Amino acid sequence: PQVVLGRIQGMLFDTNRAFLLPSALEHLPRLTALYADHPESALLIVGHTDTTGEPELNDPLSLERAQSVAAFLRDDAKAWLAWYEPSVPVEKRWGAYEDGVMLTAVFERTGETVDGSPLRHFQRSRGLEPDGSAGPDTREVLIAEYMALDGTTLPDGVDIQAHGCGEQFPLGTDDAHERRVELLFFPKSLGVLPPASGDTAAPGDETYLEWQRRATETLDFHAGNRVHGIVIDDPVFGVA
Repeated sequence: PQVVLGRIQGMLFDTNRAFLLPSALEHLPRLTALYADHPESALLIVGHTDTTGEPELNDPLSLERAQSVAAFLRDDAKAWLAWYEPSVPVEKRWGAYEDGVMLTAVFERTGETVDGSPLRHFQRSRGLEPDGSAGPDTREVLIAEYMALDGTTLPDGVDIQAHGCGEQFPLGTDDAHERRVELLFFPKSLGVLPPASGDTAAPGDETYLEWQRRATETLDFHAGNRVHGIVIDDPVFGVA
């Protein structure tokens, strides 16, 4: 089957993290528009990592990035909320930093004047208990607003498969561009062909190269490197 490939390179993720940074959001409407152009598609989202870290870290990380983007495109706030759970390894667990990035991005978009603590302001202005604690109720509302910043969502029932390629297929650019994600649109009647051999690509597995070879259209988007000013250790953002 013929494939349409759309990919974003640049500042999508921090090192060793699966949180989708604001720099990627401006390009997501173009990727979701690809689905509107190809509504009868099976969607494969492929995550990649840079070459820092060992394969036992990078392989699952690349899959987690693909899953994170899939949840974002579906506006699935609960899927993101799970990243804050104590069951998530501490080195991957989301906390104060992610809260701060989302608060800053939301306030920049709304243009509202923040009165005092950013977190308490968010809680008061959204009808939440202004206790200054970033608990699950506050975070679910915050995630939902952050996911709405791109202004799009995939239709219900879209067939999405996530796959991780780890560090196996580098572009030969800087680390930020290697931490990329790609969306491949296959004819829905046929599905993803050739099928993935697993959730992550095994060493020597060239299935990804075959997917690339079948791409009749490739659209590249480059996320910026704009850094949002976040005070990571500010207690108003909750516990990291």
